[in-house]
Amino acid sequence: MTSVCEEVRVAADPDEVWDLIGHFSRVPEWHPQIDDSTLEENGRLRRVYDAGGGETVERLLSRDDSGRSYRYTILEGLPVSGYTATLAVEDERDGAALVRWSGEFAPSGASEEEATSQIRGFLRTGLCNVKRIFEHRSW
Repeated sequence: MTSVCEEVRVAADPDEVWDLIGHFSRVPEWHPQIDDSTLEENGRLRRVYDAGGGETVERLLSRDDSGRSYRYTILEGLPVSGYTATLAVEDERDGAALVRWSGEFAPSGASEEEATSQIRGFLRTGLCNVKRIFEHRSW
């Protein structure tokens, strides 16, 4: 299995950050590569639609609001298999949050280098945008 982990420090209250990114349905609000998402199966299955018209199907495995994390798996839509990921927000104890997004997968349909680059780029883009949202907000 291949592992990737991206993290970003955000100058914002961890609970506020979790309120945005901790909802399985709200990824289009903070990830610029995602146009829309729909939930099925009582919120456990997410269909994510990207700007290029692609669809990824994901299943929520666990959610821990008190620990500010959720874990999910991708069922279809990427050149990987066995993909599981965790999105978590940690309290840095100084008024900031550390957002960590990690995943494990086996490349399938692409080389390990290509799959890793694609996944890492997606995670990084989302986290950089979370930082931008909170640190450049005017509200």
